[in-house]
Amino acid sequence: MYGNKNFSMSALGRGNNGKWIEIGELELFVSYNTVIAFRTPKTGLVARENDWSTTTGGHMSAVPGNSKEDRISGSEFEKRYNEMLESYGLIKADS
Repeated sequence: MYGNKNFSMSALGRGNNGKWIEIGELELFVSYNTVIAFRTPKTGLVARENDWSTTTGGHMSAVPGNSKEDRISGSEFEKRYNEMLESYGLIKADS
């Protein structure tokens, strides 16, 4: 639905490649086309380690409440991200 007040997107960090997307209670933090962190009431903030560039590192540093010490590995992040998407009915669990 266009104009829905439960959706917003704003810049994350410097430049045009970082985005902070809010859909209802779900927050997604994106660098280029990759989700680097998410937040829900159930999970709190979940952020992955920077496996990419200094630009993505800048986007990660711009995520509110994100600290390097709390970041998790890429494989653990993917697991938790998929579990979150499944819990919101956005993807189906593997059979």
